[in-house]
Amino acid sequence: MPFQCVAASIERAAAHWFDQGPLVEAVLASCAVPALLPPVHIGGEHFIDGGIVDSNPVGRAVELGARTVYVLHVGRIERPLRPPRWPWEAGLVAFEIARRRGFTEAMARLPAGVAVHVLPAGDRGAPLVPLRYRSTGGLRRRIALARTATAAYLDAATEGRTRSVDVG
Repeated sequence: MPFQCVAASIERAAAHWFDQGPLVEAVLASCAVPALLPPVHIGGEHFIDGGIVDSNPVGRAVELGARTVYVLHVGRIERPLRPPRWPWEAGLVAFEIARRRGFTEAMARLPAGVAVHVLPAGDRGAPLVPLRYRSTGGLRRRIALARTATAAYLDAATEGRTRSVDVG
């Protein structure tokens, strides 16, 4: 089964697409969130979370031939942003603005005839970015909510009741 994931190379300050080699290392590199997980050393380079360079690589999927794309967006794009009240919120809001801008621009660059389905998170009450990353409290509940919401969305999609973003 062909697979690709993106990570950010620290040394090159660039995206790196893993499309061959050990799968576990590539996935670990792709999700090594800065300040939470250590960079992953592969082939003489250090890699961190691919979301830093491409948080929704829809364009890459289309380059590889996809015409229908399902996006599991890690942010909360359905939640409105509000001005930060505390200094630590400023960075979170700035990061979310950059992520959303990148997603919007990636969607605008897609060719005609590509259908994109953004899967629901299922938990509109979850914080934009939880401050207690290492806490697993509520994790199972959030996973269950996302699974239920996504299953309902996919069921509706097979019956033609969902709205994809049809580019073009």
